[in-house]
Parts: sequence; structure tokens; C-alpha cells
Amino acid sequence: IPKQVQLIVEEVAKLAAHHVFLRGTPRSAACWEDDEFMEAWSIRLPTMTDNYQPSLELLGGIAISEMVEDKRQWRYFPASSLPLNPSLRIKSMLAMQNAWAVEEAKPYFEKLTMNESEIADLLKTHKK
Repeated sequence: IPKQVQLIVEEVAKLAAHHVFLRGTPRSAACWEDDEFMEAWSIRLPTMTDNYQPSLELLGGIAISEMVEDKRQWRYFPASSLPLNPSLRIKSMLAMQNAWAVEEAKPYFEKLTMNESEIADLLKTHKK
């Protein structure tokens, strides 16, 4: 039995983000406004390090953002809910959001061990 355990701050922050989307209640039924989400996310983080602010990059593969009237909103869209077949996965992603940049799509293919050029090819092949 180890005498000491160390938490990985980024992984704890990702888990807390999932918790916000699954258990939280945004004012809007479908999306979280940026400030509202950040507040709810920060509240769920344990005090692990001084002044830790989670990076929005951690939401890759967890949620997608969209701009509505010059305000960013977050919609829960976890990679774990998508099909394992890359072709079906990209179709599901395009059904949720019309256009994806390769960098934005990368976290959704992380577990499938696909490189950027393979992701880019998939995006081109399935583009509407």
C-alpha cells in the first residue's frame, strides 16, 4: 500500500467538468454560458494548488463551444458517448456541429490513436 498518493490536477479538473454537465443545472436548458460554466466548474475543484484555474483546453473531448450573440456557450458532448468506428464517430460529430477544425476534433479521436492527417482526411471525406 503506497504511503502517499498524488492526484493529477488536469484529470481531476476533467472529472469535475463532467460532473458540472451531468449534475449541474444551467440557466439555459441546453447550454452553459461561459461565465456560469466556469463558476460551476471552479466550485467543484478541490483546492489542490494555489490559485489553480482550469484551462479551457481540458474541455476537448468533453464539450463543444459555440458563440451566441458574442457570448460563448458550452454544450456537453463527451467523446465516450460516440461510436468507436471512426466513420460513424465523425458522422455523429458532424450531426452535432457542421464544421470541425482538426485541432478541435483531435480529442475526440485520442483513444482511437489516429494522427492529425487521418483525422483531417476523415473530416474532408464526410464534409457536407
